[in-house]
Amino acid sequence: MEESPCELDHQSIYHDQVDDGVMFTLGNGSTVGKMEFTTQENGTCFIHDLEIDPSYRGKGLGRCLYEFSEEYYLEDDCDKIELASLPEKERFWAKMGFELDLERPEVGMTTPMIKYLDDLGGGMWL
Repeated sequence: MEESPCELDHQSIYHDQVDDGVMFTLGNGSTVGKMEFTTQENGTCFIHDLEIDPSYRGKGLGRCLYEFSEEYYLEDDCDKIELASLPEKERFWAKMGFELDLERPEVGMTTPMIKYLDDLGGGMWL
């Protein structure tokens, strides 16, 4: 386990890569959150889930853990990151730089979103 730049009430948060993503824990071993993702050979990464323990929500951890994961785990292997957002989470993902993915269909109650990591972008022109 290595220390991440995120903190919770002045306690360090540690990270460890697991088969399907990253696990985040406090020094006492209690789990703070987990981000599950897959990396495909074509340079696309897909976030399956970013979960913060309910008792730690509302403290900015989602943003910190996502930004850290993108830089530490995804940036080198991904040209773009895709996910399927629940309606109530779209605003969070938009703040993280994601936009609606008009190329992929909606699945159930989720909205496809995408973020380009390459220098050229590739998203919608404003």
